[in-house]
Amino acid sequence: METYSTDGTPGGGFRFRMRGGNSIIGSSEPLVIVDGIYMDNSNRNTTSGANTGVASFGMNNGTRGLLAVNPEDIESMEVLKGAAAAALYGARGSSGVIVIKTKSGAAGKASLDYALDAGFTEVHRGVLNYKNNWASGEISQWADLINAQVTNPVLRYSPTEISQWQGNPSKDWLLEPFQRGTFTRHTLRLTGGTEKLSYYASVSSQRNLGHQKGTNYGADGFRVSITARPTDKLEIRASADYSADTRLQLPGGSPGFFVVNQWARNSNAMPFMRLQDVRNPLSTGFNAVRPEGAGRDLGIYSPDDYVTLRKENKIGRVIGGINMKYNILDNLAVDVNFGVDNSNIEGKMIYPYGLVGLFPQGRLDIDNETIRAKTLTIGLNHAWKINDAFNLKSAIGMQYDDNTRTYNYVRFQNRSPITPEDFLGSYTTFNAGSNIEFKDILKTTGVYINETLGYKDKIFLNLGGRMDKTTAFSNQFYFYPRAALSYVATQTIRLRAAVGSTGTQPPAYSSLPTFAVDAGGFDGASAVRYAVIGNPNLKPETQTEIEIGGDVSFLKGRINVELTYYNKSFKDLLLTSASVNPALAANKGSTTNIQNIGTMRNQGLEFSVNVAVIDNKDFKWNLSFTGATLDNKVTSLSIGGVTPPVLLGGLLNVARIVEGYPLSGLWGITPESANSSDFRYLGSPYAKLDFNINNQLDYKGLYFRMLWGGKSGMKKFNATARDLAAPTTRMHEDYWNTPRTDLVGATGTGGVFNDFSQWVQDASFLKLRFLTLGYNVPRNVLNGSFFKASRVKSLNVSLTGANLLTFSSYKGGYDIESETSGSGGGNAWVRGIDSWEAGI
Repeated sequence: METYSTDGTPGGGFRFRMRGGNSIIGSSEPLVIVDGIYMDNSNRNTTSGANTGVASFGMNNGTRGLLAVNPEDIESMEVLKGAAAAALYGARGSSGVIVIKTKSGAAGKASLDYALDAGFTEVHRGVLNYKNNWASGEISQWADLINAQVTNPVLRYSPTEISQWQGNPSKDWLLEPFQRGTFTRHTLRLTGGTEKLSYYASVSSQRNLGHQKGTNYGADGFRVSITARPTDKLEIRASADYSADTRLQLPGGSPGFFVVNQWARNSNAMPFMRLQDVRNPLSTGFNAVRPEGAGRDLGIYSPDDYVTLRKENKIGRVIGGINMKYNILDNLAVDVNFGVDNSNIEGKMIYPYGLVGLFPQGRLDIDNETIRAKTLTIGLNHAWKINDAFNLKSAIGMQYDDNTRTYNYVRFQNRSPITPEDFLGSYTTFNAGSNIEFKDILKTTGVYINETLGYKDKIFLNLGGRMDKTTAFSNQFYFYPRAALSYVATQTIRLRAAVGSTGTQPPAYSSLPTFAVDAGGFDGASAVRYAVIGNPNLKPETQTEIEIGGDVSFLKGRINVELTYYNKSFKDLLLTSASVNPALAANKGSTTNIQNIGTMRNQGLEFSVNVAVIDNKDFKWNLSFTGATLDNKVTSLSIGGVTPPVLLGGLLNVARIVEGYPLSGLWGITPESANSSDFRYLGSPYAKLDFNINNQLDYKGLYFRMLWGGKSGMKKFNATARDLAAPTTRMHEDYWNTPRTDLVGATGTGGVFNDFSQWVQDASFLKLRFLTLGYNVPRNVLNGSFFKASRVKSLNVSLTGANLLTFSSYKGGYDIESETSGSGGGNAWVRGIDSWEAGI
């Protein structure tokens, strides 16, 4: 499973991928289930069905759902992928399932535990292509190259300025927006009870100061769980979780001038300059030259100015559920689970007065999002021992869940500079055209059955299926079957195979016309407009997966090997895009519509090797190697037998969907291109091999953990390095003195800068992900007078470092694993672009 940060700032959470990208429009995120409750863990940066959530214009970006669960409260986590996930969860489990069980109380005296996690973060590295070391002669040469492009002699750099620079100390302006980040989390837990009634409660408080100036995150939470066993046959568990988060972010996305770590590049802040020396001689726009010297198009003097251009979010979340299990007979039980996940985000995007050229008198965007998700599951489980050779396990049940999302967005502009930024009365302009309200309800009903027949504990045959009905389509059920076979050949060898089908569903009511209130629909007057045109012929994005594997054990269980081959085929891929059929979208006054357009496949191997190198009383050493390969290809694109045009996405349309190539394959102009529109295929953003190497050593309470991880065989578009090589900046260590004709060609359409084959680069790497040294204080020490008096029963101290070393030939942005995605829901498939936005 691939895990990576959503945006790199505190509170951003993590995204997950299992066996590659699984959809174009649909989410490739696995379903997250916490204590039987379906949790919304989606990216909250774009609106569903109404593309108003472009990152650059301030839509809220709250935390992902999993951040509402304190890691200290988690008892177990199970990852289901492939056909196994599809059996019970249908379309909701099309990208895999993460099942989390939280801690509950146990019989015994009341026990109070305290845990403290604390640490700090630093920028892993700067931008490696940024030239920091400048000799006096190189400074003069650089200034001459820039001056040669300036038509107004008044704006050229003067000999006096150049002489000053030659005496200045060097400063890495690309690292200036960063600081040391800090992290603390306090958790207090109380457990206890009797066999009939037990309880678990925890309170937590977390504070993060981001290592990028202007970012921070705070979270306070409370969780309680009560388990009652009134009879031997009945168990009832009730749990509730509340979290209140605040998050301060910096704006990111397109247009790129809203990306704080791009300030130096945009403003020509060279390492040999002081802040007061910085100006942009090539600019003729807003405040090109300021009286005090510092200045640029946007009016942003320094990286610290970006701190005042910010997102502010307040997030409240309540998760609650009740689970009841009743043993009707010794071999027959019913399980009922009901849960609610309710979250609300209040967001503000603040553009201060006089800072951004597009809104010189300031702007305030306010948005609010509420999500209410309910889950009901009823299952009946039966076990039957037919005879000494055969046994049968049966499961039948139904699941219902609905997800109601309400979104509102309003914009205010032009305020007096002496009034508070968040005082609505200070703004003279209310932008009615941006006052948008959108609401959708996604309801899913599923009925499942699962039968497992076992023969002498050697052969296990599983047959099952699920029927789903959802508001995304017309009123009909879709059936998803599953079958699996497992054979225990010997005590050390097990063979297995499975096949299963499931379907990805689009946003609610995609097959039907739906509407949204738009206050600026016609000449500024309120109106109802189409949110989605509707497509009555819409079908699920169906995937069928075959997996074959085996497990082998050697040397009395000291070496264990697992190997699995998987092949996932997708049909009826869903896409929201006017480029597929513009006429269908245009005739209803909407820009997009959802359609089924083609087929795709993912295939590869998953493997793991676990070795108990040393295993004795005092010293244990375990070594494991896990990995996965992936080969992705879009095998066909068509609507009614007609192949649609190439689908474009991402920065400079480098990422594309082309029949016969990977989803989000990287394309660009090369010296072999016939013209500026002749893009050639340059590589896949998906790693051919993703692997981890984990070392665990334990010696008499002292423990050491070291995790290495890496990826091999994927490409990235190094947009960060390309920007540095632009003739208007000349910050790249390899191209700062390259003649203009060699850099961009005689007409501005050629040269190394416009040769994308130079910038789509191999991004393979090996990284030391985690290094931990810890000590579990022995019980005999805890029984000493001091600890005994303070009733300390266990004590663990550890020191952990993350991302300490990276080995790679790739020289891109701040983190080799960071990448941008497309803005808006239609470009969620974009991968493999290393731009400035990725560093936020």
